[in-house]
Amino acid sequence: MADHPAPDGRPAIDSARTTEVLLICGLPGAGKSTLLKGWLAGRPDTERWALMVNGIAGLAGADRDPGVTVAMLAGGCPCCSGQVVFGVTLTRLLRGGPFQRLIIEVSGIGHPGRLVDRLRIPELASRLSIRPTVMVVDATRPDPFFDPHHPAHQLALDQLDSARLLVISRADAVTPAAERALCEQLNSLSGRSPALLSSRHGEVRLSDALAAMPLHWNL
Repeated sequence: MADHPAPDGRPAIDSARTTEVLLICGLPGAGKSTLLKGWLAGRPDTERWALMVNGIAGLAGADRDPGVTVAMLAGGCPCCSGQVVFGVTLTRLLRGGPFQRLIIEVSGIGHPGRLVDRLRIPELASRLSIRPTVMVVDATRPDPFFDPHHPAHQLALDQLDSARLLVISRADAVTPAAERALCEQLNSLSGRSPALLSSRHGEVRLSDALAAMPLHWNL
């Protein structure tokens, strides 16, 4: 069935097609862009992906890949002050589809739980299949999670509570015992028993991440 034009003259989103959505969160500098670069490099040639980011600096070349459409977020955190801009940007992006996958790199100061709520609004719910949230945690900088006086402490806990998969970045920079202890502590803080994957040299295969968090797992 052909799409009906939107009021602004551009093609409307085809609601018969769904796009799989993957959110990546983590504190600033945790390694989100490094992880995402590896996933983009492994994109199958038969798939078209969409990418929403706050900045392209850490993803050199992504905007030149003909199989990837990049949208820049502006106007504040998309889960807080930038909700309207996020909604407009997402709608315009999806009109350029269909896309097999949409990856959203949540701002380092963002709350992914609120963003998931935005993606579940009726206008989008039938068009998107939302994967559980991935959180990148820097193994060399665990203090925000455990120091109540750290300025990012509550944000770290909020992001952790939203995540169903933790990717431990820079795991090669700590001892195996320290990594195990960190994983156990994060697991106890979360209360949701998130899946865990170690990232050495910034690499975790997307297939491994997807296998660790089934599409219909509790968000």
